[in-house]
Amino acid sequence: YQIFLNQARDNANNQITENKTQSLEAITQAKTTANNEISENKTQSLEAITQAKTNANNEINANQTQAVTNINQAKTNANNEISENKTASLEALKQEKQQATSEINEAKNQSLSKH
Repeated sequence: YQIFLNQARDNANNQITENKTQSLEAITQAKTTANNEISENKTQSLEAITQAKTNANNEINANQTQAVTNINQAKTNANNEISENKTASLEALKQEKQQATSEINEAKNQSLSKH
């Protein structure tokens, strides 16, 4: 009877050891799988962040280029308008000067003809 009990105990201990081993192997496998998934997700996240950063920088550069182009165009337009206004002002001054000179000469002639 004692031999039977000893065998039963040994069988139970062997079964417990086997179950522990299987549990540890399953835990190790689950841990490995989880770590692999975490690494994969990290990689995907970093790639997505890098892509978003690249897209943002490209958009910023495009906007900067457009802004500089707009500023240069506005500057060119302003300079053209200034030049046109200068030309118009000079032309108006020239005409006023000619008119004043004509009036002065006419007044001189009238004054001389009275004497």
